Amino acid sequence: MSHCPVVQAPRSYQVAMVFLAFVMAVSALAHETQEKVEDPGFRPESEQASAFIESFDNASIAVYPSIIRKVDRTAYSYTSREQIITSLNAGGTATAIVANSRIDMGVLQGGSQWEWFQNGMQAVSREVQKKARDVDYSLVMEFLFPPGNQSVFGVHIYILDRNGENAFSFLMNSHHRSFVDANMVVKDSSEAAHTHVIEKATQLGLAALKAQIEQVQE
Repeated sequence: MSHCPVVQAPRSYQVAMVFLAFVMAVSALAHETQEKVEDPGFRPESEQASAFIESFDNASIAVYPSIIRKVDRTAYSYTSREQIITSLNAGGTATAIVANSRIDMGVLQGGSQWEWFQNGMQAVSREVQKKARDVDYSLVMEFLFPPGNQSVFGVHIYILDRNGENAFSFLMNSHHRSFVDANMVVKDSSEAAHTHVIEKATQLGLAALKAQIEQVQE
């Protein structure tokens, strides 16, 4: 099998472009209205949403390592994944299982959180279709850090069906009251402080997922 050569820009250039994209996105959020919405995140419409809600109590969900997206690199949290699995299974409804694969989100592209969210969903979809797991849904959370890595400024929850179609994905940022109340600020440079913020971001995502489901059911 032949392989096409891939020409990449110099690492310093890529980092500079990603840094600029993050700065633009954070600045855009900061300059928008100070009024916060009570909705548990923004969830774009999906033709699969009704099926997800109806089958959730008996669904099997593969949970991938959570993605920590920073300016210069992408990291993964297995602790966050275990937190998600434990919470879902403790609810006595859906059955959550481990997905060991780390999803390659590729180079950050786009100048807004919405574009990153859409690109991220495509990356998750490719992974789901490639693995063809015998589960009903796949779930992965993604946490965005701005330059300096001192806080979380965006959370993405991707939930796709077995065909790689968006089932119940949504995003959160400083427009949402619950996001602001979570206060996901890294107190110092220690690993413990960073881990604590990831734990809080994961808990926020789980609470938002529950609220999203209840909102649709009502």
